[in-house]
Amino acid sequence: MNYLIAHQIHQYPFLHTTARKKTIKHKLISVLSGFASVRLGKAEYVMNAGDTFWLPFDCLNALTYFPNCSLIEVEVSVRSTKNYPHQAGLVQRSALLDVLLDTLSQSPFDPSNNEQKKWLEIVDFEFEKLSPKLDDSVLTLENAAKIPSIDHASLQMALKVRQAFKLRASGIKTERIIDEVFSANAQQAEQLCLAIANKSLSS
Repeated sequence: MNYLIAHQIHQYPFLHTTARKKTIKHKLISVLSGFASVRLGKAEYVMNAGDTFWLPFDCLNALTYFPNCSLIEVEVSVRSTKNYPHQAGLVQRSALLDVLLDTLSQSPFDPSNNEQKKWLEIVDFEFEKLSPKLDDSVLTLENAAKIPSIDHASLQMALKVRQAFKLRASGIKTERIIDEVFSANAQQAEQLCLAIANKSLSS
C-alpha cells in the first residue's frame, strides 16, 4: 500500500547496488552503521555512519550499499502537498529529527501503531526545514580515504567487485572481466565476489 509517509530499516551484510533511476517519492536516507554512496550525475557522494542524505522526487540517482551497512529510509508520497526541498544533498539533522530517526530505527513500520504514526508526522514536518547541500564539504567517493572509519583497501576491493558485476550486466564476458578487473586472476575474482557480494561472477 502506498502510505503518505513510511520508514524502512535495511541491513546489507553484502554489497548491494541499485540501478540508475529516478526517485518516485521523496526520500531521506540515514546511515546507522557502515557506509553507502549515492551517484548524482557524474559525482558519487559518500554517506558515512551518522550521515543523512535527502533525495527529492524525480531525482536521478544510483545507490551503493557497502558490506555491513545498515540504514533507515523514510519515504514520502508525492501525494503530500507539503513543501519539501527540491535539491538533493547531505542534511544536518535537528536534535528532534535525530531522536525521532533513532526511535524509528528500533522497530519496523507498522501502520496500526498510532504512536509511530505521530512520530512520522513530526518527521514529515521536520523535512520541510531541511537544507540539503552538495558543496566541497560533502566528500565524494574519490576522497573516501580522508574518512578514518573507512578502510581504503576494503573499499577498493568492493569497488572492483561492483565494477565486475556492472560489466557483466552490460553483457561483457566473464573471461574478459576477470582479465580487465582482476588482472586475469580467476581465483581471486571468485573469492572476492563471493566474500563481498555473496554471489559468483560466473553464475
